[in-house]
Amino acid sequence: MGVLPNGKHAALISGGEYFLKITQNGGLLHSDNGVNVLLPASNTGGLQNGMNLFNGVLNDQQNLEWNLLTDTVNVVQDTTGTGGGTFTTSYSILDGNWGWTNVDRFYSDPRPKTTLKVKVPTGFDNTNCEVYLTYDGEQTALASLDTYTSDGFFSEHYGQIPIGLNVHFIAVTMINGQLNYAIQAATITDNYIEYINSFTPISQSDLATLINNLP
Repeated sequence: MGVLPNGKHAALISGGEYFLKITQNGGLLHSDNGVNVLLPASNTGGLQNGMNLFNGVLNDQQNLEWNLLTDTVNVVQDTTGTGGGTFTTSYSILDGNWGWTNVDRFYSDPRPKTTLKVKVPTGFDNTNCEVYLTYDGEQTALASLDTYTSDGFFSEHYGQIPIGLNVHFIAVTMINGQLNYAIQAATITDNYIEYINSFTPISQSDLATLINNLP
């Protein structure tokens, strides 16, 4: 989640998360001048305008939030590649801003927002299972349902899911050393609850293919 200027939260559409550093003979270096780093837009499904830089911090509840930095992301076209050139995103990173960096934009949807909850099969909880949410039509939007309630639900606790949004729920777990999953399509309604009743064995590569082919 990104922190809006008014202090509220909104989902981020990612243009990539990168760890950046400069080293010489194994030691870290710091640049006195601005440095341009070219990040291929093809890494995240193609060019998206309106990208900015975000820096991750832990809030008082130890949830990771992303704060908007003043540096902006400039779109450039690399004409040195084959096939007429390749679009890449480029931005200047100043001394002191190295490390984990997100290239994102705020997700914007005018529809009313709600929370959602997910119930997984009996015997599974936040100690042996993880649940994610993808937004249809936004291939680089992936939410981790990182809150587990006392009544046994995974939760999106910011209340920022648009009502009417088409999504896919992804749940993963290990059963006897075997990766298992569930993927379920849904359309969000007010105070939405999704029930996942079973898991299916799958290989990691096949699961990656299924996720990459989601709308």
